[in-house]
Amino acid sequence: MAFSRQSRRKAEKRKRFWAAAVKLSILLGAMGAVAYNAYQFGIALKRDEIVDLQGRLQQAIDDKQTLEGQSAQLTESLGAARAEAADYRRRYQAVVPSPEVNDLVEMVRAKLEEGLPAQRLALYIGAAQAPHDCTEAETKRFLVKTPIYDGANTWVRFQDVVTVTATGESALAGDGRRHAWFDPQQPVTLNFRALGGGETSRVSGTLPLHHSMVVKDREFRFTAAPGKRGFIEVAADTCAFGPSARDGSVAQTH
Repeated sequence: MAFSRQSRRKAEKRKRFWAAAVKLSILLGAMGAVAYNAYQFGIALKRDEIVDLQGRLQQAIDDKQTLEGQSAQLTESLGAARAEAADYRRRYQAVVPSPEVNDLVEMVRAKLEEGLPAQRLALYIGAAQAPHDCTEAETKRFLVKTPIYDGANTWVRFQDVVTVTATGESALAGDGRRHAWFDPQQPVTLNFRALGGGETSRVSGTLPLHHSMVVKDREFRFTAAPGKRGFIEVAADTCAFGPSARDGSVAQTH
């Protein structure tokens, strides 16, 4: 009896052991299957990511090559456009007159509008040449006429041929009162009159000022600058006006 009960207990222990072993085996198998599936899923996921990244990398490479090609084309187009612009600039500069030429054209146009014959203008232009047979410069000074001064020493004469005078604005004192002398910072008007019924030519602006005129066969060249208080200093020299002047075909004054 006792032996039979002991045998049954051992049999039940073995049965429970194997049942537990089977359950553990099943659990381990399930865990292994889950781990394997997870591993395979992870590999597949990484493979997809790698394929996607490779695709993006290839697209980036293709885009880079495309952009490099476009950049090269744009650089070439830019160079061609700059060369064309430089060519147009050279052509423009070749046909458009300089400011000096424009000034001469305006002077000629003004004289023509005043009624001066074109042939006479052409005569003057043809007589023009580089200065020659020039005298030493002579400097004289005189007082500038202002709204409140028109007295003595307000003119000078060069070679007993050309008389020079000037008008300007009065200098202001600190309290606003006007002085008799002119303000050299303000514009002045210089008047050049050739004796013997010659015309008076004028030039206006801020000192220093330059002016030239032809009297008989000589060109008078003047430079006016501020002198001592109230005075203007004028330097003048003369040069032969050219062969046309010497044979008497050019007017005496202008």
